[in-house]
Amino acid sequence: MLAHTIRCSLTRSRLSSTERPSPRTPAARIDALASPWLDPVGKVAFYQQIAALTSSDTRDVAEKLGATRCPVRIGWGRDDPWLPLRQAYELQSRFPDHPDVLVLDDIGHLAPYEHPSAVAASLRDWFTPRARTDAASVRAVARLGSHCS
Repeated sequence: MLAHTIRCSLTRSRLSSTERPSPRTPAARIDALASPWLDPVGKVAFYQQIAALTSSDTRDVAEKLGATRCPVRIGWGRDDPWLPLRQAYELQSRFPDHPDVLVLDDIGHLAPYEHPSAVAASLRDWFTPRARTDAASVRAVARLGSHCS
């Protein structure tokens, strides 16, 4: 029972630290995030995740980012207590076109959960011009194709 209590406390503490310190982070939010880690399967996964947190786990993926050929935008919480903002710029340097880094103010590690409307707005702003450009390209190609028949 003591081990379970300690694990529950550690899980909630760890999740609390992912979000920027804020009185707007209610205990119910932390409890909702912690609940998957508290059953027997989650217990094993929790300990495996903690034990596996090393940069070598991501090295293979990081080395392949230079081959990326699609548009990329990096969003990063300025107040992320686990992954400092400098890592966003290190990540940026691994992509061939050095994509934009969108710094999300007053947001920590769990940006979509902490401030979903800010994340949604930034995605909408990024996708909207691309959608217009892509639609215009499709229409132009269709017009070219009609002249070739």
